[in-house]
Amino acid sequence: MLDKLLPLGSVVELADGIYTIIGFVPTMQAEDGTYLMNEYIGCKYLEGYKVDKDLRGFSREEIKNVYFIGYKNREIIQYLEVLDYFLNSIDSYGSIDEAIEKVANKYLKGNKSKTIEILEKSLEQTFGKESEEKANE
Repeated sequence: MLDKLLPLGSVVELADGIYTIIGFVPTMQAEDGTYLMNEYIGCKYLEGYKVDKDLRGFSREEIKNVYFIGYKNREIIQYLEVLDYFLNSIDSYGSIDEAIEKVANKYLKGNKSKTIEILEKSLEQTFGKESEEKANE
């Protein structure tokens, strides 16, 4: 199991093929209406994203092999650290609200609105602005 999140653009092998990480998503809704805990969203390597069914949510536990690690700089490393802490806090506390509070206290001097802004930025980068607006409705 990987101990840290991989950056965007990383290429990984899963049980059903090779995927490029194109975003981070704490949860994804399954077809049966339940929510699954995922960390990444990816699309098949070399095929890319054409329609929503090309996307696959997955967690670091599902990664069998890492073929390429995407671009990292200081800002990305810090962002991945905060996001990783958030995801681990959801696992530990079982509540997104508690996880936001933990991240705010650890990294942002208790500033919950800044924490939410960072997480919304992640969703916007993954799904685009329209999806974020739909999620807020």
